[in-house]
Amino acid sequence: QFGEDYKTKRAEIEKYFGSDWANHPPEIQDLLADLSYNMGTTGLTTKFKNFISDIKLRNYEDAANNLMYRDPSIANPVKSKWWTDMGGDKYTDNNWANPLQNRGNYSYDVLKKAGNQP
Repeated sequence: QFGEDYKTKRAEIEKYFGSDWANHPPEIQDLLADLSYNMGTTGLTTKFKNFISDIKLRNYEDAANNLMYRDPSIANPVKSKWWTDMGGDKYTDNNWANPLQNRGNYSYDVLKKAGNQP
């Protein structure tokens, strides 16, 4: 069941991005599919509008900040509920890179590593 549900959510987010989907690196596509599966495609695309805008512009570093913070443009921004729920503040040397233990940091790091692209 998981495999079929995941394929469905991946297809939904791919359809949302349309022909631009292929222009994103595979690791970003995988991350978007994972987020779509866990949040729902509608939740991802409506609750994280700045995140989605940054992805479309290939501003992956900015997208990372829009996952971590409610509004990263203000001084002393507040962490997003998603970040807290996904364990972003529970960083340990043993789980920071394991997406099953710490989705917050894992997602953030994938986006930061991809950087902002032209």
